[in-house]
Amino acid sequence: MARVHQKTRRQRNDFVHKVTTGLVGRFDLICIEELSIKGMARTKLARSVMDAALGETRRQLEYKTLWNYRTLVTVDRWFPSSRRCHLCKAVNDELTLKDRVWVCGCGAVHDRDLNAALNLKAEGMRLVAEGHSDTLNARGAALRPAMAGTRLISENPPASAVGSVNDSL
Repeated sequence: MARVHQKTRRQRNDFVHKVTTGLVGRFDLICIEELSIKGMARTKLARSVMDAALGETRRQLEYKTLWNYRTLVTVDRWFPSSRRCHLCKAVNDELTLKDRVWVCGCGAVHDRDLNAALNLKAEGMRLVAEGHSDTLNARGAALRPAMAGTRLISENPPASAVGSVNDSL
């Protein structure tokens, strides 16, 4: 029985590693939502929440974005990602967990999860553009906006980027 549990644990760890490595490899900016995993573990869905390994996924995203010079933004848990229309920005306060699809006052039909993902992306990009103090670059330094436009530069650029600039001069 212990070998079966060990195999299951290793398969789950392998899956989380593959997913997080794929995300970090494909995207320069990853936006996630801060969740109360301990609070979610006290609900009737506790087993499903713990099986999903959300805490381990976040931990791996944090260190893999550091290693690969990517940016990870954590959006506040109280941001209304599911209840906010990503088109008109209106908030639907009557939305319950049972509602998987909802219609906004502007006429847009929203899938709850897709709408939340679009809102988290927009909020994460807004936080980075404003130079939010909790947004960190790959070396742990706060990002600041460049002088012209919304392009961002890091406090401590990677050595390879400095070397390539000096080599081209």
